[in-house]
Amino acid sequence: MTQTPQDLGRRLQEAREAAGLTQAAVSEHLGVPRSAVAEFEAGRRKVTGLDLDRLARLYGRSAAELLEPTPMAPDPVSTLLRASQEIARDHALEQRVRGYWRLCDEVDRLERELGMPRRPSALFAYAIAAPNTKWEAIKQGQDVAALERNRLDLGTSPVWELPEILQAQGVRVTEEALPDGVSGAFLYGKDLGPLILVNENEHRVRRLFSYAHEYAHALLDRARNATVSRRSDKDDLMEVRANAFAAHFLMPEAGVFAFLATLGKGETGRQLQVVPDSASTGSADAVFASKRLTPSSQAVQIHDIVLLAHVFGVSYSAALFHLLNLKVVTRDQFERLQVQEDHARRLARALRGDALDEDFHWKLSSQVLSLGLEAYRREVISRRKLVELAKEAGIAGSTVDEVLTDAGLDDDPVPAQLAE
Repeated sequence: MTQTPQDLGRRLQEAREAAGLTQAAVSEHLGVPRSAVAEFEAGRRKVTGLDLDRLARLYGRSAAELLEPTPMAPDPVSTLLRASQEIARDHALEQRVRGYWRLCDEVDRLERELGMPRRPSALFAYAIAAPNTKWEAIKQGQDVAALERNRLDLGTSPVWELPEILQAQGVRVTEEALPDGVSGAFLYGKDLGPLILVNENEHRVRRLFSYAHEYAHALLDRARNATVSRRSDKDDLMEVRANAFAAHFLMPEAGVFAFLATLGKGETGRQLQVVPDSASTGSADAVFASKRLTPSSQAVQIHDIVLLAHVFGVSYSAALFHLLNLKVVTRDQFERLQVQEDHARRLARALRGDALDEDFHWKLSSQVLSLGLEAYRREVISRRKLVELAKEAGIAGSTVDEVLTDAGLDDDPVPAQLAE
């Protein structure tokens, strides 16, 4: 069915209201009178392709979505704001979150114009019913973590660069100063795929755990359109499942035991080896050998946990809880070690040597700049458009000039080679 100007106007109004914007705000963004926005929405003024593109980016939609006759999908940012009064009350933060969603559209468009393969579908979706109990939530998180590690062929290795693993599957990631108590958020759109936000104010190992936590939401809770992760919601079953996934994805059971074995830990107090006699079937003919380990030699100590946490990029607390779940430590040992967290921090500084680079943050802006440079090199976009994109991503024009010079792209653009 052909869309009339009035139909398009109604969709523009719906998209604007879903984005929480006034006509005055839209007119200011577009640089047109407010009356022009009103006429767009009334179907009395023609919407050009350029107008549609700019409106779509402002509303966090694709132009195709605005032109479709079917009902629009929920706006992920609006869903997120309804779920988080902390973000909704901070107007500046709300606008930055909307800006990230618009940047996702820019990244998607640049990838298509540069002939890069579409990746949103690369992220697997697990069709698992919502858990009914904490036990079920933990089991689901553990099982999906094992399945996902196997699917990605990660073995038992640490995954310090988890954001890169996510980006390779079409997940956009960025860090932002989120309110206290909010560790991260997840947004999903049918056309743009997933976006993960992590609180940049958190310690780096906490941020890694948050990436894994939001990864679980991306795999299991995509239908919710957007989620907010708060420490105060730790008993919510979806959060329990995501935390269980994060712990087991970052610290796979086999990897933990393999590392403990390098420390001479994790074995049973008495070990038994049996060599059968191939000429007989009775156990009496087998050769038995046993070894009894020194009492308490297998007990995991505070320094062992500090090293384990460092290897897998998690906190001392997360490593200790995981060892309790894996039955490496008893409840009594856990409680004794839990109160030694201050000692663990000092040990970490002494045993780890150089500290992690706490100033390093994953930012969507770096992906925008990288794609923008390649698009400029191929003459897909102009220098002015590159500067405009950079500005929207929070990158100064002077930085763009420096980067172009350093990349040797000041005066030597290469003709575009678009995919057929």
